[in-house]
Amino acid sequence: MLFVTTPLFAKEWTAAQKDVLKSFDKYIAAARQGDIKEMMDFWHPQYVGWDYAQKLPMNYDAFLKGEEDFYKNYKFVILEYKPLEIQVDGNMAIIHLGYDDIFSDFAGKQESASGHWTAMQ
Repeated sequence: MLFVTTPLFAKEWTAAQKDVLKSFDKYIAAARQGDIKEMMDFWHPQYVGWDYAQKLPMNYDAFLKGEEDFYKNYKFVILEYKPLEIQVDGNMAIIHLGYDDIFSDFAGKQESASGHWTAMQ
């Protein structure tokens, strides 16, 4: 029996896409630590993104407020993402990804979320 370890939909990323992923990895590390300032440095001031839980896309200010509200009440236990597509045009990038996370309130109650996310950097 042969086990294949390569993902079925493996991609070869361009140098520009790899730069976006490297930057996004820093964002994820900051999110795991709850460092909102570092997280927001990743996002373009004209950011528009759509999270699975939102009825409409949100802008930078709405995203910042959501992050501030989240970190007042929760911390991440696990935060993982899988990039699905990255489009780069000059100094702007759009990243499409899937994510899975587990977060905990400060009393220790855990919740989980997973979904897809499209964001502009």
